[in-house]
Order: sequence, then C-alpha cells, then structure tokens
Amino acid sequence: EGHPPSDGTVRGADKLRKGSRGRVGWPRDVNDVFRKRLRSGRRYEVSLTGRRGEDFDLVVYRPGTAEVWQIEPACARGPSGCSLVSFRASGDANEVARFRANATGRYVFQVSSFFSSGRYRLRVKRI
Repeated sequence: EGHPPSDGTVRGADKLRKGSRGRVGWPRDVNDVFRKRLRSGRRYEVSLTGRRGEDFDLVVYRPGTAEVWQIEPACARGPSGCSLVSFRASGDANEVARFRANATGRYVFQVSSFFSSGRYRLRVKRI
C-alpha cells in the first residue's frame, strides 16, 4: 500500500517490523521487497497469505544480497555460496518458510505474483 516505485528492489526495500500488508499485480507490479534485521542462531517463521485463487511466491535472501531474482547456479548444489535462504512457490497464495538465521544482518523478503493480482499479508516471527 503506497509503496514507492523502487519497492521491487533491494535498495528500495521497506523496513519490516512484525509484518506488512500489500498488493502485487501481474504484469506491472510483480513484486514487493522488504528488509528486516535477524539475529544469528535464532529460528524464524515467515508467512505469506493471500486470497484463494491467487498465486504468490515468497523468497528469503541472506544478508548482503544485492538484488532480487539473484538465484545463482550454486543454489542448485545447496546452501553454500547461494544467496537464498528459502524459495517457496506452491500453486497458491499461501507460503511459509522456517529457518535458522546463520548470520546476524539484514535479510531480504520478496513477495512476487505469478500471473496473479491481489492483496497479501506478510509476517515474520521468532519461533
């Protein structure tokens, strides 16, 4: 809601506290990007919810990620050398990622639409 034109980039990422609500839409505004400082060794759950019939994806990137859509060939071999923490892309709008932060720093969260348009809710919590 009211995101600047740069909201789809790491540089324009909105600071995330506990959560946010927003809207993404195919083909003009396909992703929103957020940032949140997480602490090493702690476990987190990131949840994305949307309406039935929509298809949204959730991507979590490690600190130091320069750009979204940064999915390196190394990611196919495992987490070492890969900027992805989690990539959740089922066929609907509801995605959940659970992970332990392996470094303290600014993690990046990307909500993207897959040929869909609609509202979503994004939440990050410690578990």
